[in-house]
Amino acid sequence: MPKTPTKTRTVTAVRSSPYSSPTKNSTTPRGEVFPVPSYAWNPSTPTKSPRKTASMSTSPSKRGSSSTNSPRTPRAGNPVDYKFNFGKHKGKSISEVPWSYIRWCIDEGVVANRLDLKVAVEEFQKQKRLGSTSSSPRKTQTTTALRASTSTAAAEPLLSIDQRRAQLKQTISEWLYDECLAVLEAGEYDFMMSNSQLRERTLERLEKLEKMAKSDFPKQYPLRPPATYTLPESSKSVKELRRVLSKCPNVCGSFRDPTEEEKKYLVFHSDGFSGKEWYTISEDYEATIKRCLKDVEKEHGMGARQIANWEVRDKYAKCISGINYAGGGKNFCEYYQFVDDSTHWLQT
Repeated sequence: MPKTPTKTRTVTAVRSSPYSSPTKNSTTPRGEVFPVPSYAWNPSTPTKSPRKTASMSTSPSKRGSSSTNSPRTPRAGNPVDYKFNFGKHKGKSISEVPWSYIRWCIDEGVVANRLDLKVAVEEFQKQKRLGSTSSSPRKTQTTTALRASTSTAAAEPLLSIDQRRAQLKQTISEWLYDECLAVLEAGEYDFMMSNSQLRERTLERLEKLEKMAKSDFPKQYPLRPPATYTLPESSKSVKELRRVLSKCPNVCGSFRDPTEEEKKYLVFHSDGFSGKEWYTISEDYEATIKRCLKDVEKEHGMGARQIANWEVRDKYAKCISGINYAGGGKNFCEYYQFVDDSTHWLQT
């Protein structure tokens, strides 16, 4: 018999770039001008063809052995039938347990490691969304408890704290995550808090970062060059830029008054209504920095200019003002959001 020609599967490989970003704003305003090194790439793994189903003529013994060798995911039942077999609520059904305990199991990764519990919690949330109730009289008490659970149970994801943190770092740049987290942690002390209080504080910070990631705040930043791309140390224009930046006074979060020499580079501001006081750099000092940036561009090109812009931004954020978690609206406490006073250096 002639052989039947086999079908071939075409796999398309995509070369990854060190500047790829999951955010929408993945390109610089002036375009990507950095040299891109070559990286090894791996083609995507082709999916396996579905296994042929066994015919109905297979003997019962063979059907039984095949089902034993391929375990299946347990079927989701009614959540009121699930019984905890661990912890302080051992023996209780899922509807008899407070949602705070279920939330703890989710945050600590217990639900992710117990498939039967995960299926039960998913079905529990499904019933909360649909508002379903049990028609059996013997389950009236558990159905009432199911209805009395917190309203947030139906919408919360089944992701642990570590999973949510990893997902967040994939959504925004890691440097932005670190700076925003440092702002939330500034001035807070955890050594007098219990484990439950520490977990609640961690969740509170995580929710603020997740809200920030969904806003337009991350979109204002152009693509940040990798740490391996640096300015030439021996360059005359680079040396002059760093000499000028070294004169920038550090007044960010400082409780001391600037010296007379430092005041030459600063401008003091105050708001009589809110009582807020802050510093900016003087116009002459800002013009000097911008002139140094232009000299770097003339000597080394636009790629070096973009690296220099980030170096100036980081210096300004560290010494003058960078990312803050500030209040807005009525009396500056109607809402809170992240703001950054150093982004204008990235657009120069």
